[in-house]
Amino acid sequence: MVRRVREHCLALAAGACLALLSPLAAAAGVQAKDGEPATVAAAEYAVPVEGFMLLTGRIEVGADRRVSGYAIDRAAQVPDKAAAFLARQVANWRVEFDADVAPPSGAVRFTVRLRASPIGDGLYRLWLDGVHLDEPLPAAQRLRASRMGPPEYPRSMLRIGASGIVYMQLLLDADGNVEDVFAEQVDLTAVPADPADLPRFQLEFIASAAAAARRWRFKLPADGPYARARQAVRVPITFLTRPVAYGQWEYLVRGVRGTSPWTSGAPGSVGAMASTGVQPVLPRMWVVVDAGQEG
Repeated sequence: MVRRVREHCLALAAGACLALLSPLAAAAGVQAKDGEPATVAAAEYAVPVEGFMLLTGRIEVGADRRVSGYAIDRAAQVPDKAAAFLARQVANWRVEFDADVAPPSGAVRFTVRLRASPIGDGLYRLWLDGVHLDEPLPAAQRLRASRMGPPEYPRSMLRIGASGIVYMQLLLDADGNVEDVFAEQVDLTAVPADPADLPRFQLEFIASAAAAARRWRFKLPADGPYARARQAVRVPITFLTRPVAYGQWEYLVRGVRGTSPWTSGAPGSVGAMASTGVQPVLPRMWVVVDAGQEG
C-alpha cells in the first residue's frame, strides 16, 4: 500500500544531539490524518526510522488450514487504512502446525505487527512485519513467570528521554531458573546525532534488561508440550517514558535481529511478540505468509 502522507514530522535543528521520534511527532502536532503514519524527514538521519503498530484479534481456522473467520480487537480504535490492509493479509493466511498439534476447533488469538516504511517524496509502504499465534492450551499447560521484577531504567537514557524495546531470549533450566540470556533485537525510539553511537544506546538497554532477566523465575508446566527439561522463551522488555495507545503508530529504529547460540531460527517474528509477554521461542503453530508482501 502506498499513500501520500499529508503532513510531515519536523526535522530537528542542525546539530541537535538526539531526535526523539514519538515525542517529536506529538509535540509538533503532526499526527497524520486518517491514521496514516507521519513521515519522519529521513534525509536528516543516516538510519531508517519507521512506523510500527501492534494489533490483536482472533481467527478461526478451516479444515483446509485457511482463515475462515476473522475479527480485530477494538476495531473502532484502528485506522481504516491499517484495518483494510490487515484484512487483505489475513485473507491469504494459512496456518501450519507441528505434527502432534490438533487443528483448533475454536478461535485462535493472534498478535500482528504492521510496519510503515518511508520510500521518499512523502510516501510510505505498509508491510506485515510479523505474526504470532497464541496456541490454545489449558492454563495448566502454559509456561508462566513466577517472579519477574522490572529492570532498572538506564539513567543516561532516561536523562535524555531515550526509550526502547529489548527482545530477550532466555534459556531456562528444568526448575525454571534463567540459565542464559541473549538479546535478540533492540528497537530504539531515539537516534543519536552520530549513528556510530547506536550500539552504545542498545548496549545500555541490553545490560539493564539482562541484569533483571537473570533474576527472574518461571513455573514450568508439569505436563503438556512445554513440560521439558530445558527450553528457550522470548520476552519483550520495554523501556518507555510514555505509553503508546492501541491503534497508534510508534516510530522506531528497528534493530537487526540476531540468532541465539541455542536456536537457529523459528517460525514467526520477533516483532510480533511485543505485546504477548512470555512465549516459547519455537512455537508449535504459526502463519505461513509472505512477510514482505505489500498492500
